[in-house]
Amino acid sequence: MIARRLLSMLLCSTGAALFQETIAQETESDTTGVRSASIYPLPILFYTPETGIAGGAAALYKYRDSTASSPRPSSMTGDAIYTEKKQIVLELNGDFYLDQGRFRLLANTYYKNFPNSFYGIGNNVPSSSRESYISRSYIMKVVLYRNIFSRVNLAPLIRYESTSILGTKEAGLLASGAIPGNSGGTVSGAGVVVNWDSRDNTFSAYSGSFYQLTAIFNSRVIGSDFNYTDLDLDLRNFFEMFSSQVLALQTGIFVTAGTVPFQNLVRFGGQDFFSGYFDGQYRDATGIGGQVKYRIPV
Repeated sequence: MIARRLLSMLLCSTGAALFQETIAQETESDTTGVRSASIYPLPILFYTPETGIAGGAAALYKYRDSTASSPRPSSMTGDAIYTEKKQIVLELNGDFYLDQGRFRLLANTYYKNFPNSFYGIGNNVPSSSRESYISRSYIMKVVLYRNIFSRVNLAPLIRYESTSILGTKEAGLLASGAIPGNSGGTVSGAGVVVNWDSRDNTFSAYSGSFYQLTAIFNSRVIGSDFNYTDLDLDLRNFFEMFSSQVLALQTGIFVTAGTVPFQNLVRFGGQDFFSGYFDGQYRDATGIGGQVKYRIPV
């Protein structure tokens, strides 16, 4: 089991690193001067416990206005992924610098048709409690950052999610109706984000820090089927060691309060945080974790 998790972490981290490093190499040298728009097609291949072997394609479109003075280029990325477990993920993301870099607009939207597993809620959920289900979700998130001073940014945020839960296990926890979100529903919320960002590159940082606090308030008043609050604190530090090798440290503190659909509870595992563990086997109202990565260019 330990060997399998280590292999999963290695493969997933390597795949993500290759994808990010390719983009970083194209954008790092673009922090000064003006370049015309460019499109970069990229293959995707990775493995995670919840997807098995997965593959697809992505494309990066980046540009800089001739009048822009922002040190970072604007970009759009899109990808399509199909996995060994017949999961489909379609994403389209935009990262736009406006008004000479004083504003930054992040717009993320994706669709998932995702056969998945539910083990229960809490720290003590055995593998034998696994229930299969299918989640079909459409999610949109928009954040508009305004640079306040130095490297501090403040932003309003809106988020919308529509989910259908299908194919639940007969006589299982989800089918019983005892778990919030067992049949899907709509989550819509608004919030605020504040961060400190001194990273040298937003795609794959070699040095600098990124500290961000996000608060989202989901309410029936704005069309949500669930009332709850979501607070996330994300702390990251990057240190370039030698020969472009990077030591990356991350700590996350996550708190939810209210009636939270099970798919939006704090989850342990997945591609972004503790990638060697199944995403969602461990989930609860609160969570805290930390991870260390050492990145070596391939």
